[in-house]
Amino acid sequence: MKPDSDVVIVGAGPVGTALAIDLAIAGVRTTVLEQREPGQRPHPGTNLTNVRSMEHMRRWGATEHLRNANPLGPRFARDVVFPARGAGPVVVRLQGALDFSEGLPFASGRPHFGPQESIERGLRTRLGELPTAEIRYASSFERFEEHEDHVEVIYSASDVQERSLSCSYLVGADGGRSKVRQQLGIRMEGTRGLITATIWYVMSPAIRDHFAEHLDSPVFVWFVNEDNTGVQLLAQADNGCYQFFDGPLEDDVDGSDWEVMKERMLQAVGVDLPVEPIEGGAFQVNSLVAPSFHRGRVFLAGESAHHISVFGGFGMNTGIGDAADLGWKLTATIHGWGGPELLSSYDSERVPVVRWIRDLTEESTTHTAGTWSEPGMEDPGPAGEELRARIAERILAEKRQELVSFGAQFGAAYYDSPVIASDGTRPPAASFGEFKPSASPGSRAPHVWLADGTSLFDHIALEGFTLLHLDHRADVGAFVTAAADRHVPLAVVAPEGEGLLELYGAGLVLVRPDHYVAWRGQLEPADPGAVLDLVRGAGTRAPARDSDSAQTAVAT
Repeated sequence: MKPDSDVVIVGAGPVGTALAIDLAIAGVRTTVLEQREPGQRPHPGTNLTNVRSMEHMRRWGATEHLRNANPLGPRFARDVVFPARGAGPVVVRLQGALDFSEGLPFASGRPHFGPQESIERGLRTRLGELPTAEIRYASSFERFEEHEDHVEVIYSASDVQERSLSCSYLVGADGGRSKVRQQLGIRMEGTRGLITATIWYVMSPAIRDHFAEHLDSPVFVWFVNEDNTGVQLLAQADNGCYQFFDGPLEDDVDGSDWEVMKERMLQAVGVDLPVEPIEGGAFQVNSLVAPSFHRGRVFLAGESAHHISVFGGFGMNTGIGDAADLGWKLTATIHGWGGPELLSSYDSERVPVVRWIRDLTEESTTHTAGTWSEPGMEDPGPAGEELRARIAERILAEKRQELVSFGAQFGAAYYDSPVIASDGTRPPAASFGEFKPSASPGSRAPHVWLADGTSLFDHIALEGFTLLHLDHRADVGAFVTAAADRHVPLAVVAPEGEGLLELYGAGLVLVRPDHYVAWRGQLEPADPGAVLDLVRGAGTRAPARDSDSAQTAVAT
């Protein structure tokens, strides 16, 4: 019996919707169950879609949808400003840190700063353009029943108490209190209650105008002063809506008491201005990762699988990485060219990477405004200026890597994955902020802008593999034949760009839809079928390397 849907996703937040887009682009029938009504505001959440996530948005055709949905116009500078008060003095300003409007040579995207509500709206607009996907609103997941060849999903809807929906695979993207994870019996591991913080949506055109006059309208204001608090204000819309964050909170401070939090916020702003709460309250910042992201036909993605500290902006963005990894593997399996071990590699690849990011952001949580506060830092004159300059150096040393974070974004790698054909190389481990492109199998493929102005990633196939033909002396016929014999989609691309052969260190490079290098060699391997079987999860033996490939591995 054919299931009602190929994949059911529980949760239409950014991660669930992104995964649905990835699947629907490839023609996979996808149903998303969302308990909220259309247009209902999400809880306070993310604001930054980072550069790596925007590379995925580009390949999903969602970049302009996100930008068009953003309620933050050009009146706001995409800067991060650390002032003492709302009228200054400014300790340090990271100009353009949340935009990079000129673009980056090593990335096909640039960051997008906009509230979660607009991110969801943009992604849902893009999903609505794809005929094989749908979102069912006001639909609350209740439980699932897993069978040998399908999963039965039981959910309640506004017009009926229970409904049933069959699918080949179920994905829980239903947040930190995931019902899907609870039914799987998977308990997350790590540190609970790392800190206590508060987060609110507030409305204050007066604060917006105050910042315009004194701080040149930054989207992100992080106060550093002698109050020893962690007050941040992040612009949400042109009308004066802000996200107010404060943490860590002292034990005797109730982050759910608006009057208390309002006083702390206005004390940081430095002037009594009208401000109204919309919603918010206290919460615990956790640092947790599930030991496994799937069992059988059921998978977890996003906050259902991990809680990442808010310091660094990796919560949603880590989930976008989950969606990018899982999406092409589900497509390959459903379309019949993915092998029996492909879906299990989701665990092998994502769990170690997410643990690494969890550890980076957990350490970053120890660097807060309170640790930079020093008596006299707000004093006028040379002494105060000198002290603020020293504090600025500390902020740049500790936080610039977090706010730019190219190492954590692009350095996440799958070197030990069972579906990566290693050539024995691996570059130095990436740090939070530092990143050096590498074409070692398991790395994100190095990006370049091509001679025609397009991104190299624009030429990577959305389904199947792409064989970069960088050296015309290398034959590709046997690769093409082996792929056809296995019904594996394979695009052969010969991009025109300077230095590509040297950058990739090989004449042939096999790249996955999520931009990761699956295999490389100077010439075609002796058995290209074995390579394809390995990278699609249909074979476990390492394919033999020809001598030229081995020499390439040693050279790089």
